[in-house]
Amino acid sequence: MRNATGFKLDTFWNVHTPPKGNRFDTNNTDSFQYGWAEDPRLGQFGAWVNTTHKQVPGARGLFGPSGTYERWWAETDAGSAQRLDSSDLDGRFHRFAINYDGVTKQLTVYYESNLGIKKWTKKVSTPEQLMSMVVTATTGNYKNLQQFQIKRFDFYQSASVDVRYEDEQGRELTEGSVTYPQGAFKGKAYTTEQKKIPGYGFIGMKRGSLPPSGTLADWGTNGTVTYVYRRGAADVKTEKQTVTRRIEYRYRDGQTAGRPALPQTVTQTAEFTRTVTGGRPGPWSPASQNFGGVNTPSITGFTPDKTRVDGITVNAGSTPGTEIVYYEKIAPRVTTETKDVTRTVAYEYEDGVTSGRPALPREVQQNVQFTRQVSEDPVTGQKTYGNWTPSRQTVDAVDTPAIKGFTPNKTRVNSASVSPTDPSWREIVSYRKNNPKVTTETKDVTRTVAYEYEDGVTRNRPALPQPVEQTVQFTRQVSEDPVTGQKTYGNWTPSRQTVGAVDSPEVAGFTPSKPRVNSASVSPTDPSWREIVSYAPATQRGTIVYRTDGRNGVPAKTLHTDNVSGQSDTPVNYTTTDKINEFKQQGYDLVSDGFTKAGGQRFDSNNNVDQTWEVVLTPRIETRSETKQVLRTIEYQYGDGVTEGRPALPPTVTQPASFNRQVSVNKVTGVETPGAWSRRSGTLPEVSSPGITGFTPDRASVPLITVTPTSPDSKEVVKYNLDEQRGSIKYVTDGKNGVPVKTLYTDPVTGKSGEPVSYSTVARIEQLKQAGYTLVSDGFTQPNGQTFDKDKTQDQTWTVVVTPRLDDNTNPAELNNKVTRTIKYQYADGKPEGRPALKAPVTQEATFTRTGERNRVTGVETFGAWTPATKELAQET
Repeated sequence: MRNATGFKLDTFWNVHTPPKGNRFDTNNTDSFQYGWAEDPRLGQFGAWVNTTHKQVPGARGLFGPSGTYERWWAETDAGSAQRLDSSDLDGRFHRFAINYDGVTKQLTVYYESNLGIKKWTKKVSTPEQLMSMVVTATTGNYKNLQQFQIKRFDFYQSASVDVRYEDEQGRELTEGSVTYPQGAFKGKAYTTEQKKIPGYGFIGMKRGSLPPSGTLADWGTNGTVTYVYRRGAADVKTEKQTVTRRIEYRYRDGQTAGRPALPQTVTQTAEFTRTVTGGRPGPWSPASQNFGGVNTPSITGFTPDKTRVDGITVNAGSTPGTEIVYYEKIAPRVTTETKDVTRTVAYEYEDGVTSGRPALPREVQQNVQFTRQVSEDPVTGQKTYGNWTPSRQTVDAVDTPAIKGFTPNKTRVNSASVSPTDPSWREIVSYRKNNPKVTTETKDVTRTVAYEYEDGVTRNRPALPQPVEQTVQFTRQVSEDPVTGQKTYGNWTPSRQTVGAVDSPEVAGFTPSKPRVNSASVSPTDPSWREIVSYAPATQRGTIVYRTDGRNGVPAKTLHTDNVSGQSDTPVNYTTTDKINEFKQQGYDLVSDGFTKAGGQRFDSNNNVDQTWEVVLTPRIETRSETKQVLRTIEYQYGDGVTEGRPALPPTVTQPASFNRQVSVNKVTGVETPGAWSRRSGTLPEVSSPGITGFTPDRASVPLITVTPTSPDSKEVVKYNLDEQRGSIKYVTDGKNGVPVKTLYTDPVTGKSGEPVSYSTVARIEQLKQAGYTLVSDGFTQPNGQTFDKDKTQDQTWTVVVTPRLDDNTNPAELNNKVTRTIKYQYADGKPEGRPALKAPVTQEATFTRTGERNRVTGVETFGAWTPATKELAQET
């Protein structure tokens, strides 16, 4: 499609496909014939698409591109592209809207993504008022279901005029008809005809009638063209005159065979009409017209002698004739083409691994170049190729570099002979790694059990037992990399071993710290170590147990145990004071202290039974008061967020409701046991929305609500929006020049308080000018435009005043009159033969002039007095 503007939502990426086939072969079912441009690399996206006339290089063959093709080439406007979120590919319908404004020529596309609404806008470069919308879809090379639903079409109404043929009493005489040469669109022409009605004669256009032909000033009905006839009146007819200019295109040498077709001849015509009443012709209408300039079309391989035929102004008597544009052929273009053939010697590891290895040698590129002459015909685009020079070349042999620890599959890449038809190619040299070195490693782990006195004293004591050494051994394989020297270790064998248990020997009068050193599992990663068995004199042991009494929500359990020891019949060096205070800090109260007594506790002399003392505690219970406040906040905002230059918003309203209760707290568990609330519920009263001049709140009040202690805080927002305002622009006559005061048009407008009125009187005033009126005053148009007031009880009105235009009458036949008296001499009997010659006839003339004017609205013509009023013709004897 030519000069097309499109939009696409694209999830299928297309690579560039060059054209082939004929010039504009769109009938072939294979789309690869026409070709297409590459998509932007954006994943799924939305963007504008435009078609422009281009010469597009064709598919590349063995000897280069196969010429260029003339195409209307569709390309994505990458600057407008917006990415689409992959979550949109969800198998659901998404809203999509296209809007075109024929006045501003702005095209807008909206798409509702899962992440929000995306918008694209652009100005469409076209002289037309309307656009044709086409919706298509494709799944590319894949088979899946794509659908769209048309929710709504909105159309603007067409433009039109009405036509009536009436007698002087307003009775319709016959059916009216109107022609729209370029369609019934705003800004296009309309024409009507003055019909011949038997028994009636045309006397003029009705006052207030539209012109017989003109331009449609607006959409909808533009008014009525009314022809008025009188029974038995003199015949009135309309004459037409057509003025034609032709622009022809020719080759200078006259040859056309085998060449591109010449552009079509351009024919420009202008129609003129005039009214002939009683044989007297009126002025031609219009007085003149313009033939627009015409740019000369381009022809590949030829240059025109003029790039443009300029526009001219013609009238009914013009004879512009024929303009001829000549094309001369351009000389062929000769270029030099080069062809590079490259051999690349590349190096790689056979297993593909490079990490931790020596760097591979750099690739060696050996390039040879061939050249030839190419002659291109400027008309057909056909190319003629010469022979390649030289016909063959040789690339040298390349020795393979050495890499430590690796062996190449070839020690040299041999030389090679290359022709210009050979493709570039790669030679691969691969390196295989050498085998590693393998050895065996052993490791010993030893446990030593040693014996000693706890206080270090040995003098005058029995000899201590000798140390016991226990050793286990592990082995593993070690593999050494021949390139890096890095060693790789196998698993130890066995994975674990055990050293046996060792009973502690007896030493008279002393107790060992452990009666037996247990067996131990040993891994190869363990270090050697020592186990110490110490001997100490025999001691007494005791325990102080702190426990709960099982009340106040805490079961009976041991909280803490302190161990004490000492020699028989000696005081126990211990106090419960600090620990009891510590438990009091944790929330306990003391019930009983079974350890503390006057004179303190002492160790007994029984080595077989340890002593035990108990301290009993219970959790402490405390009571506190709790208050809960439920808060509702009412804020006031402007709906559009704008505050500057507007009345101050009402202050925020805060409404609290308070509740109270008693809570019992267990200071140990933290468990709180609440009592009943002082009341079950509270009421937050209704709040009326304050008024703001020029604005309306979205709700008249925030209603009363009931809240409980468990209700969350809440926030209410009242938004103020601009009042809806209405107004009208009236177009009225001033009651002069034969037309009474009346309203011609009333255009309604709507908007918001304080906002500009989106309206212009230009088009309507121009329409009235076309209908024969002159502007008296424009009560709407101001330098900074009009603004809606803030009074929504009274609509605004602006008045535009016009008056009928009076044009001077320039028709000589109506403004000049000649009175002629002819005096002839003759014999009464009519016989001049043989008689004296009579005096020659005498002609006497008297000329009179006057002025006149025509009312363009009513069609009434008014004339002044003849000048002179009388004129005397001389006496003749």
